[in-house]
Amino acid sequence: MEISVELRNEADWGALLPRYALFFLILVGQGCVSLTGAIPPERYQRAVALVDTGTSLMRERRFSEALAAFSAASELAPLSAALDGQGCVALLEGDFVRAEELFRESLTIDDSYPEALGHLALLRDLEGRPQEALELYNQYLTKHPDSGGVRNNRAALEYERGGRT
Repeated sequence: MEISVELRNEADWGALLPRYALFFLILVGQGCVSLTGAIPPERYQRAVALVDTGTSLMRERRFSEALAAFSAASELAPLSAALDGQGCVALLEGDFVRAEELFRESLTIDDSYPEALGHLALLRDLEGRPQEALELYNQYLTKHPDSGGVRNNRAALEYERGGRT
C-alpha cells in the first residue's frame, strides 16, 4: 500500500513537517509514502531568506532590488510572503491594479496569510473605497485581533469617516 501526500505550499510544510518529521522520514525511507510537489527544505529556507532581503530593501525604498528578491523567492517556493512583498512594491510604486492581483494571489496560496489581507484593506483605503477597506480590516482583525498596525489603520479610517463603521 502506498500513501501519497501532496505538500503544495508553506502552510502544508509548516503544519505537518515539524509534527510528523520522524514519522514521515520512516515512511518515506520504507517506500510507503511518496512526496509529490514537495519543496526541499534548503530551497524553502533560501526563499524565506530572499523574502527577508526583499523586505529590508523595500524599507530602504530600493524597490527594483526588492522586487527582484521577492520574485526570486517566488521562483524557489510558493510563498505567500513573496507575492505579498511584490504586491507591496507595486502598491508603493502606485500600481494599484498589480498590487491587488498580487495580494489576491498571495491569499490563494495561503488564505490565512494575514499580511496580504491587511495590505488589500490598505489598498482599498488608498483607493477611496472606505466601506470595502473597513470590511477587510474587520475580516483581518477577526482572525488576528492583536494586530496593532491594522487596528490603527481601521481606527484612522473610522475617524476620517466621523466614527461611522
